[in-house]
Amino acid sequence: MALGSSGYGKTTVVFLTFSLAICTAYLLWSNLASVVIESEVSGVRQPDNARLRERPVLGKSHRAFQPPSESTLPKPMPPPRTNEGSGCEKRLPGAIVIGVMKCGTYALKSFLHHHPDIAMRIDEMVNFFTFSNQHPDLEAYRDMMACSTPGQLTMEGSPGYYPEIVAPGLIKIALPKVKLILILRDPVNRAVSEYLHLMDMENKMGPRPNMYKPMPQIKEGCRSEIAPSFEEAVSYSNGSLKTYNLILAKGCYADFLPRWFSQFPRQRFLILDGDAFARDPLPQLKLAERFLDIRPFFTRRHFKYNKEKGFYCFNFKEARKNQACLGGTKGRPHPLINATLLRTLHRYYAPFNRKLNKLLNRTFRWSDASQDVA
Repeated sequence: MALGSSGYGKTTVVFLTFSLAICTAYLLWSNLASVVIESEVSGVRQPDNARLRERPVLGKSHRAFQPPSESTLPKPMPPPRTNEGSGCEKRLPGAIVIGVMKCGTYALKSFLHHHPDIAMRIDEMVNFFTFSNQHPDLEAYRDMMACSTPGQLTMEGSPGYYPEIVAPGLIKIALPKVKLILILRDPVNRAVSEYLHLMDMENKMGPRPNMYKPMPQIKEGCRSEIAPSFEEAVSYSNGSLKTYNLILAKGCYADFLPRWFSQFPRQRFLILDGDAFARDPLPQLKLAERFLDIRPFFTRRHFKYNKEKGFYCFNFKEARKNQACLGGTKGRPHPLINATLLRTLHRYYAPFNRKLNKLLNRTFRWSDASQDVA
């Protein structure tokens, strides 16, 4: 009997000891859980919102965790001026393609932007330094540029600068050390190209009266004018020319260049031959590389003549079908022009071409053709 009582007593002690251990463990677990949850809510650790919403918060608070509302979150910072990539940021241009419209400016920009040392947007023209923007905000202008690394040259191209009276002075004030690239072509072919361009815009966008109003900011007494045919747009019924039409006036290069030469020294200009560029872009691009003081990059393998389009495309592995060609609005086929009108146009441009040759101390191949009929 004594042995039984002793065994019973031992069993009771063990049971009580085990129960006390369980209670102690539960209390410790409860306090630890409260500390963990409170530390998460106070920001010591990143909260797992889903997990905290699923279980009650133990300890002092018995409410489920409530994530912060959108109204209490800090407002996001504005996007940085830099794009992805170390040192890539918006910079003011060190060189500008200033014109001339319909002389190959877009093709020139398209090829140059493939150079690894050049950062240039080709999707749109900036046209920042114009008569309508005579108090330019350089920060806004900077934001229009392509993102560039410290080793790249930022460029932009706006052929609308070339004829504007105020553009040379505005650019000189804003970018006194900028380099300027100009591309010229046979002014007769240039006039036909601009006529086709304006007609295409009219067909796509409808009549735009403001486009054909007088433009003294380009040349006094001049305005653009189009008609159902090129002949009607640039000449009267008696055969004399409508010299007020900017389609013709912009090809008088010697009238516009002195404005630029009065603001910048000659060594800041690279003047390329647009007709030579169309025949073979490589030599003109090599001239651009040396002028811009960037590494030689372009080689013969970068260009492939597209017989269907009638001009060169950039040839590289990453391009679709291994070629990057200009869009359908480039290289439009020219209509047949009356031979009499062609002779009249060449005679008209001949004195301007002679003046241009003298001004630049060089002779363009197409200017010789104009002088032959003078």
